[in-house]
Amino acid sequence: MIFHKVNAPEVFEKTGILVCSKCGKSAIMIKGIPIFRIFFDDLASASRVLAEIVDGEPRVRQLLTQLLGRTENPVLKLANLLNFLDNASLVEVFDFFKTSYINLHRFSSRKYVEIQQFLAQKPVETLLDIGCGFGCSSVSFTLRKKADYCVGLDEKLLFLFLFQKYCSHQGIQNVDLVCFDASKQPFPFRSASFELTIAISFFNHFLSTRSRENVNSFFNELHRVSRLNAEVYIDAVPNRMTPIPGEINTSLIVQKGFRRHLAEIVARYIPTKWFPRSVSLNLYWLFYKFYCASARTKMESYETFLNYASAIVPEIDVNALPVFPSSYVRFLSNFNKVSVIPQTKFYQKHPYAEEKWTTRDFLGSPYLILLCEK
Repeated sequence: MIFHKVNAPEVFEKTGILVCSKCGKSAIMIKGIPIFRIFFDDLASASRVLAEIVDGEPRVRQLLTQLLGRTENPVLKLANLLNFLDNASLVEVFDFFKTSYINLHRFSSRKYVEIQQFLAQKPVETLLDIGCGFGCSSVSFTLRKKADYCVGLDEKLLFLFLFQKYCSHQGIQNVDLVCFDASKQPFPFRSASFELTIAISFFNHFLSTRSRENVNSFFNELHRVSRLNAEVYIDAVPNRMTPIPGEINTSLIVQKGFRRHLAEIVARYIPTKWFPRSVSLNLYWLFYKFYCASARTKMESYETFLNYASAIVPEIDVNALPVFPSSYVRFLSNFNKVSVIPQTKFYQKHPYAEEKWTTRDFLGSPYLILLCEK
């Protein structure tokens, strides 16, 4: 890759165009983060789009909304956003974007420390964090010097900006960030690059509505970028032996109060993991129409509802996965060893030694952990 710097305000430092020396395709880089979600045929096309982003042109509003996600009116405010991230304190930044899942407390969560201790009792050279978000899972390795070098990959540029801010505050310098949609293949990495790959609290969101071919391609890419004897750790794998979904986010379409509580109860009794997506969607659509009528609230179109569906119930269509945990050995046959762990048991007792899990253990865990060795 050849980097072409562009003339831009100081707030856009390390912003420019990356050009592949082999194929000539280009990608934009903003604040040192390459955007590999979108590729351009040539340098001129990428330069034009980047200039529009820097200048806040309305025509790239949809592109930045897609990349940044939750920021309001991102096109006109991107320069202000970057200026705020540069000059505000870490606490001010996270207070501004604070939600139930975006907050500083998550960095100190015991969950990430336990995973790091389980996977890296000795330091690893290279770590890939897929769906890294704003860095909670990665920094447990970098701050404790359990990873010499880390690459964080996420499709949301806003999360990566927050991760970048945290690294700057903590003096972490051995992390590179990449904006990329993990459902697309191939990954933008060389073969045999990573000694350890983690995907934490990611897979159930990624999996929704994916075909078996897409899931197979994802696992094949994990195998390709892993070194010999490398490990791959994936949690939040929906367990199809327990048909009730593990995560329900009705707050996206249902207002607070009794109706939301009732909607969550109803949603949790639909065996989404066993139904085809069309059946699950029609059931949820009927309940949504009933809610709107009873609450006398405006009903969104069916197309809008579909856009929300995988976020409301991430496990709305997981039929690409095996039903029985033992089937993962065949499903991931590229790897030399595959261990399937009930996620609830992992947090109760670390399986440092080989465990013999029973059917009862799996029936009691809505999610699984896949630990693969190449």
